[in-house]
Amino acid sequence: EKAISVTGSLHPDETVTVSSEVPGRVSRVLVDFGNSVRKGQAVAELDAREYEWQLDRAKASLAQALARLGLSPGEEDKPPQSTSAMRQMEAQMEDARSKYGNAAKLVKSGDISQERFTEMEKAYLARKAALDLARDEMRTVMAGIQALKAEIKLAEKRRNDTVVRAPFDGAVGQRMVSPGQYVRDNAPFMTIVKTSP
Repeated sequence: EKAISVTGSLHPDETVTVSSEVPGRVSRVLVDFGNSVRKGQAVAELDAREYEWQLDRAKASLAQALARLGLSPGEEDKPPQSTSAMRQMEAQMEDARSKYGNAAKLVKSGDISQERFTEMEKAYLARKAALDLARDEMRTVMAGIQALKAEIKLAEKRRNDTVVRAPFDGAVGQRMVSPGQYVRDNAPFMTIVKTSP
C-alpha cells in the first residue's frame, strides 16, 4: 500500500455569516464553536419583548378600527353595508326627505310659508350630507383596516426575526456575539460552515 503525505488546506463547500434582520439585545446564544447545526435550527435569540409590544399595539389598533364599524376581529375583509350610526342617519334623512316632500306640495298650495319650506329643505340636505360623510368615513376606516393588517404582518415578521436560524446543515465556525450584547440589524452573529461534502 502506498501513501503520499502532503500539506494543504481544506475549504468548505459553503460558509455563511448569519445575522439578525432586526436590532436588539441578544438574550441567548444556543450554539458554540464546533457545534453541529441543522437547517432551520435556532442558533441565537434576541429579546423579543419590544417586538411583541409592537405587535400587540397593532392588533389593538385593528380591533379599535373594527369596533368603529361594528365588526369583530376576523371580519377585516367583510366591509359592512352600513354601521349602526349610519342606519340611524339614514332613518333621520328619510324622515327629513318625507317632510321636505310634503312641504314641497304644501308650499305650492300656500298651506306653509316659503321660509318653513326652506328650513325643511335645508334640514333634508344637511341629513343627506351627514350620511354621505359617514359613508366616506366608513370607506376611510376600511382603508385604515387594510393598512393595519399589513402593519400586523410586518410586526409578526419582525418578532419572528428575533430568532436567528441556521440556513443549512453544518457546524459553527466562529461565534461573534454573547448574551446581553446589543446588536444592530444585520450584525454578524456567527459563521456556519457546510461540513458535507
